[in-house]
Amino acid sequence: MKRFVAFFIVLLLCSVYLFAGPQAEGSSGSVLPFDPEKIYDLRIGLFPDLSTSYPKDWVSDEFKKMYPNINLEVVEGDWDGHHDRLVSVIAAGEGACDIEAIDEGFLGQLKGGFVDLYAEPFNAASVTDKIVAYGINNGTKDGRLIAVPVDTSPVVLFYRKDVADEVGVSFENLSSYRDFIEIGKKVVKDTNGDGEMDRFLFANALEFSLIPLNNGVGCWVDEQGRVMEPREKFIELLNLVKEAADAGVCANLEEWSDPWAAAYGNGTVVARMEGAWFEGSLNSWMAPDLSGKWRVTYLPGNAKVNAGGTYLGVPSQTSVENQAAAWEVIKFLTTMESAQGRHLKEIGAFPVLKSLYDSPIMGESVEYFGGQAAHKVAADVAKQIPVLNPGEYDQAARGIWQNVVANVIAGTMTVEEAYESAKQNIEALMD
Repeated sequence: MKRFVAFFIVLLLCSVYLFAGPQAEGSSGSVLPFDPEKIYDLRIGLFPDLSTSYPKDWVSDEFKKMYPNINLEVVEGDWDGHHDRLVSVIAAGEGACDIEAIDEGFLGQLKGGFVDLYAEPFNAASVTDKIVAYGINNGTKDGRLIAVPVDTSPVVLFYRKDVADEVGVSFENLSSYRDFIEIGKKVVKDTNGDGEMDRFLFANALEFSLIPLNNGVGCWVDEQGRVMEPREKFIELLNLVKEAADAGVCANLEEWSDPWAAAYGNGTVVARMEGAWFEGSLNSWMAPDLSGKWRVTYLPGNAKVNAGGTYLGVPSQTSVENQAAAWEVIKFLTTMESAQGRHLKEIGAFPVLKSLYDSPIMGESVEYFGGQAAHKVAADVAKQIPVLNPGEYDQAARGIWQNVVANVIAGTMTVEEAYESAKQNIEALMD
């Protein structure tokens, strides 16, 4: 669900071929309907933490009662390795699993390599109204539903309540991102008295550069085909990023580095704007010893943003004998409350199933967040996230944008230069 820049160059190289949607030999002919009397042996490609949670679904009494004839084998890789493999096997037209997990950022590049789940015998339209509309929209390419969301990432503000109390500030009800920066000036501190600041608001000003742009989804080209308009929106955000960097509220840690991960547990960083999945990372491996000290609240200005999600699709190369059974598994994982609730509790994967947003599970106190009903905040955000129109250039445009933002932070580009550079490079990408 999260490191979208790492593979965008590989994806661009493969995109022309992927868009064509190669047909494997096993996918020729009519798809056979699901047969409850037939034994199906399916392979499902997953990455952590999905590979620890999903298998518990298909050994559950509920799944075994509904699908005693479906056996599943997990093909696991780390996040990068899984998507590297997926891009390769879809491009090659062979070697894919019967079901593949896909991070949202890869959907545009992979749209030609998966079956249309709206078609017969899948008839996904009969269940998609149960799932958040923006998630279904993001999985729909050229009118074809190529993948169904299984989790989503409503963005909330994670913050250290004990630090906020210490310095006399509140992260609740912030009216703007500029207010957030002002709070950061009070949070920054030399905690050990060595003359160097060692406590910061957030890890890196780059973190600040995408969330206000709907996490970089559907924001680069307007309805008239103009790139990065209105200009004022992007200029304002670049100025905010520069203000944050100049104010010294950022720790300047590289995301996903070891020091970055450690910063949330050792007190170096006290806030992060991130998808609800971040709860699982804090609780399980990044800051388990700080249970009770973290809280969640709404983004500044009460913005409603989604930061990705995981999707499940059936590759076109899956045999016609297995495709319908693969869809049955996807339906179970995406539309059964028991499965969706289990993923939330075990790995912090936020549900896409709308019926859960007003259910008791969202009102349950979360020990890690000091007994706060933290999921209720994320559910409220998820219910209000707008339907956007992701573009095929979103992934690459985000990388271009973050490059110029990094130059603004480093002082090697002015705000104006950064805007013009990003605009020109995105326009060139589209030519």
